Amino acid sequence: MVGYPHGRYMSIVFSLLQTRSTGYVHITSANDIYGPPDFYDGLLSDPLDVPPQRWAYKRGREIQRRMPAYRGEWAPSHPVFPEGSKAAVTSYNPHHNPAQLRDYEYSAEDDAAIDEWIRRETVSMCHPM
Repeated sequence: MVGYPHGRYMSIVFSLLQTRSTGYVHITSANDIYGPPDFYDGLLSDPLDVPPQRWAYKRGREIQRRMPAYRGEWAPSHPVFPEGSKAAVTSYNPHHNPAQLRDYEYSAEDDAAIDEWIRRETVSMCHPM
């Protein structure tokens, strides 16, 4: 992985399969089948698609922290939380003990940082059903 220091990593991926956001694709030429389509993906165009993803980020993070293999977080793959945040990314801890954990506490500013990160990092995917 480019940009990551050598080591072992794990990740959790979350996906919103029934979005409120919609996009479109339209033919732009009646004569040229190779003409570029008029395409808009509509990704996160409905603000109600963000809160379920914020919830998934928080739950996924708590699930990982409670795994015996967990030793810390890679900050570049998380939102940038405000200084002093109780939800700040934790650094490597070789003596991690899941039994001593309590859930992170998220402020409104933390939620805003997560929402901004979701809008920046979310990508579309094909999910055949």
